[in-house]
Amino acid sequence: MSKTDIVQLLKEGNTVQIYPQGNSMMPFIYPQRDEVVISPDVDHLRQYDIILFRSNQTGLLTLHRIIEIQDNCYFVSGDNQYVLETVYKDQVLGVVIEIIRNGKIIYMDDPLYRIGARLYTNNKQTINVLRKLKNRFHR
Repeated sequence: MSKTDIVQLLKEGNTVQIYPQGNSMMPFIYPQRDEVVISPDVDHLRQYDIILFRSNQTGLLTLHRIIEIQDNCYFVSGDNQYVLETVYKDQVLGVVIEIIRNGKIIYMDDPLYRIGARLYTNNKQTINVLRKLKNRFHR
């Protein structure tokens, strides 16, 4: 399915299922392993939701997590990144409602998932340092 098809399907009100590319959403979404189900219903987005948008910086379709919401924009970041990007409401094409991993569905509105996403997002710099230390001492 081409990127144009994804955009068109979402604009027509369809839900789409794709294999994301890139590693910006690791460890929650791994490329070539995990599939995501994206809904076009973006009227009630919340902090920690993962949205699909066209990046003003790269022009690419991008999945990133909402870190903060203000007026008509969202501040988003990949789970594997530290830079915030501003995304305006009219850029948002859809929201991830499920991750499919090894045949198992992870629902984005599951309370345990939302707690995990919140803890990870708020502590990812600390987690990254701990990973580096672990890798350094466990070679």
